Amino acid sequence: MSEYSKNGLIEAEPKNRHQRDEKIRILYEEYISLHQVMHVWDNPITVKPDLEPVFSAAMHGVELAFVLMSEFISDARHYVVKRPRVELIAEDIQTQIQLLAEIVDGELEDDQPDDDTSGAKSSKSLTQDFPFDGAPPTASSYNFNKARQSPALDMLIEAIGNTWANLTVPEQFSLKKVIRNVTGAFQTCFGDWTVGIGMEEQLSEVRGLVGLPALKVEFGRRYLDYKALVRPHVIIDTFREHVYEHNEDFFFRSVHLGTECWAYIALKRLDSAKAQLANFSHWHNAAAHILSATHILSYLGDHIMMLTSMILRDYLRLKVEIEGTSGEGSSHVKRLRQTVADLIIPLMDRLIELDGNKLLSASDSGEDLEAKKRELLLNLYANPEKQPGLYSYAKALEAIESGLLGGFYYKHFCLASNVIGTGAKGTMMKSVLALKRMYEQALFPNLDMTRSELGKRIDNALKSRKGRIMDQITHDHNDMLSRSNESLETMNDSNNSSNGSLSEVFSRGLEAKKETKEEMFYDGLEDIDAKEGDLAAVTSVGDINLNVNPPPGCPFHVPPSAPVDEVPPAPSLPPRCPGSPAPANFDAIRRKLYSTKNAPAVFSQAVITEMGGNLSSISFLDHAWGKTPPEALVAASKRQYGLYQRGNSAWDVIFGDLLPESISHIKWVLSCTEESVIEFGHNSHELISRLLSIKLEKLLADDGGTGKKCRILTTDTEFYSFTRQMNRLMEIGSKRIEIEHVEIHPINTFQSRFAEKVREGGKDNKWDLIYASQCVYSTQETIILDLEGFVGEVESELKGKENEDCFFIVDGYHGFGAIPTSLSTFTNTFYVAGMLKHVGSGANCAFLVVPQIQAEKLKPVFTGWIADPSVLSPESKGIKLGSEVGYIPGYSLMGGTPAFMPSLLIFVEVMRRWKERNITVVHAHRHVMELHEYFIRGIEDMVKKWKDGTEGTVSCWGGMRPMADPEIRSHSITFVVDSSQTAKKVVELMASFGDIEIDSRKNYVRFGFGFNHHLENVAKLLKTCEKVQEAVGQ
Repeated sequence: MSEYSKNGLIEAEPKNRHQRDEKIRILYEEYISLHQVMHVWDNPITVKPDLEPVFSAAMHGVELAFVLMSEFISDARHYVVKRPRVELIAEDIQTQIQLLAEIVDGELEDDQPDDDTSGAKSSKSLTQDFPFDGAPPTASSYNFNKARQSPALDMLIEAIGNTWANLTVPEQFSLKKVIRNVTGAFQTCFGDWTVGIGMEEQLSEVRGLVGLPALKVEFGRRYLDYKALVRPHVIIDTFREHVYEHNEDFFFRSVHLGTECWAYIALKRLDSAKAQLANFSHWHNAAAHILSATHILSYLGDHIMMLTSMILRDYLRLKVEIEGTSGEGSSHVKRLRQTVADLIIPLMDRLIELDGNKLLSASDSGEDLEAKKRELLLNLYANPEKQPGLYSYAKALEAIESGLLGGFYYKHFCLASNVIGTGAKGTMMKSVLALKRMYEQALFPNLDMTRSELGKRIDNALKSRKGRIMDQITHDHNDMLSRSNESLETMNDSNNSSNGSLSEVFSRGLEAKKETKEEMFYDGLEDIDAKEGDLAAVTSVGDINLNVNPPPGCPFHVPPSAPVDEVPPAPSLPPRCPGSPAPANFDAIRRKLYSTKNAPAVFSQAVITEMGGNLSSISFLDHAWGKTPPEALVAASKRQYGLYQRGNSAWDVIFGDLLPESISHIKWVLSCTEESVIEFGHNSHELISRLLSIKLEKLLADDGGTGKKCRILTTDTEFYSFTRQMNRLMEIGSKRIEIEHVEIHPINTFQSRFAEKVREGGKDNKWDLIYASQCVYSTQETIILDLEGFVGEVESELKGKENEDCFFIVDGYHGFGAIPTSLSTFTNTFYVAGMLKHVGSGANCAFLVVPQIQAEKLKPVFTGWIADPSVLSPESKGIKLGSEVGYIPGYSLMGGTPAFMPSLLIFVEVMRRWKERNITVVHAHRHVMELHEYFIRGIEDMVKKWKDGTEGTVSCWGGMRPMADPEIRSHSITFVVDSSQTAKKVVELMASFGDIEIDSRKNYVRFGFGFNHHLENVAKLLKTCEKVQEAVGQ
């Protein structure tokens, strides 16, 4: 008995989280009568009980199912349709029998040496003659009921006998089919055993009740001592010891108890997999055991889904009275995630050992251990023939991850959604939507990244062969059709329709097809030889960087499907770099994403009202207004409206559903490490100000006698709020605040100059905060040309100066969702961005990616109560003057009541649509770069026509700012003009002549391109530019 209940009493008000969990567990186990069956599992009767506990647990599950079937058949409620429920439980029984047979038969090979060809029986085999050493006990030959040992089957026999005559013909037909399938499964799965299971005569009697022929029961056959092994009476006792006041009570309890039976077996299978490795180093057997557990987890998902057949009203009446516990109290289910997650440890240990323990030296040198581990995994996946046992084990890990997340956890969410609805709360008063977190968090992210990287490498190495088979099929089809048509024309001309002529045509076509295929085959062999070096690169771990997203591909021509203006011929674009292929029909997918066709009328009318009836205006701005996919905006608006009606409970959805899903999308877009923490705020300035306050704390806490300083390093071109804050700190005139900067120009030397400035820190002059933008706000230029290299160099400098407590922040606001960016190599670097710009999700929400090593250190001076939401828990005393100020990672930088729900609702809807359509940042960026190329060439043509003697300029706009390579370029193109007045004039003329909205900042004229723009939009933009130039030039 636990410490919490050592006196035998369950207290109404637990004092802490541990006591709360203990109370939930105790109530749950008492409610479903788990202790009685676990006593059987924990007290086997055989000398070597390798399989007895598993066998007992499995048959307890079967016994429960038979009791449920008898209850379903006998259900007296006139509003219950019996047939679907009976068929569900029958399928459940069949699956349990198959799983048990898989376990017993699979175990037979485990203690057989790989080179044993003697055919000797395993000590665990039930296909040999009894008795044998270690055999399970069998019933006495004088026991006349040795084949009638199942009390649950006796209940089923009684139920069928009492109801058969009253069933309708369809119900009788269904029940007959059910009994045929269930009894047939017993015969199929256990028929090869030389010992009977102990219920054969009962199964035969059940068949007779529904008009099926009896099973053949051999005279003199041995039967397991089923009553002693399984002690099935405990199942009947759980049924009879309670008074069930609610119709669905026993059903609900039984499904949960059945879940415990098979969760226990799954854990046992995983334990046996570990034993196979520890005792025999047998990777194939371990993989087989893991796959067996995978099948169990998939079954459990279907098993719990049976509860969807409950009568909702009857269950809801029960739900009210069982509030206070739930499946959350299951110790077995709780163990599953960690047990499964730990399975990768022996694989990695073995790979490290095979690699000569180089990873240990890498650890000493401070290299990225996770990246090194992925290198070892990639080598395994690229060369499965070298370590087939390890490879099969890795594939088994993939399978069980899918089984647990997709088979069990996801079905758990589906169950709750289908039974009580996604907007409801369960018996523990937790949001149903919060269950999504159970299946959204990956167990083996390194395996996922390894598969992706290997696919990219092989795609790149064999890119010349892409579509070869499909191209050949197309060629053969068209060639055959062409030859047939030619033959028919010849035959018509000669008025000769003999079969011989037609046969000749087809013979020639087939012969040509054969020759073409042979040429294709030998060409393919030559191609493979030619690509041998590329394939070597795939399998050479040293050349693989697992931490960087593939660079964006070259811009590609997408012919417009619905032109608004005449579109000039698309430029022929040279290949720039490889990248993941765009989805099929990419342009159609993209256009549909931004179509307003299906927007509700009330929304369409709102647009007309706001635009004053002018729907032809096009925005080419550097921010995201107008770039939100309409369907996503409508869905988010509807959900926001619904949440507002929920009142206070909407916060449960925001924190239990919306924030976790947003975090998963952010990590997906940025390839963040799983350990990274995401902090949210209303804007970048709020987040950075709170970070800054952490560093200013030492000045506030010190009277100045120690001479402590706060040193900040940044650039001369950061966003207005940050620059203003730096200016205000400098105005104070304190010698204890030092702010230094590095000019961004010339950009090609910026990274080295910035790193050199970082190097000046150290000892008594350590940096407290370093801040630099990936793209600057003013000209939208990318100034960090190699983000991974830049971050790596700065982190290295800080580590070398023992300055790792510095907050090094990269501002990615103008790159998030636009420039393919990977943070997977960041170990001690913050990344700040927001939802306003390129993900088109509106204002008032920003986020900060926090490295794991810094997450616990975030204790800002300027703070609010949401930084520690635990103050609202029942056991908390709240906040009063003098209370300890706590922080929780993920909330540490929050203040008071957050207002970023609308933006996150839109962001979630946008990201869902991206994922549904296989859209990535790479694809969006690639599209924009095509638009850039189109626009630049159009401007170049104008320059040739209107140049005023200065090469590369247009008279009214001045010069185009130098642009970075397409792989890292921002989505805006900027022109420098002679004054801010000229810039403003150009903006006004573009709106006047073409309903084109652009913007300016100082003397910069900016054209922003987005994923929502089409080639015909750019054609209109170029025409308007030409009109403006003509007007200015006159």
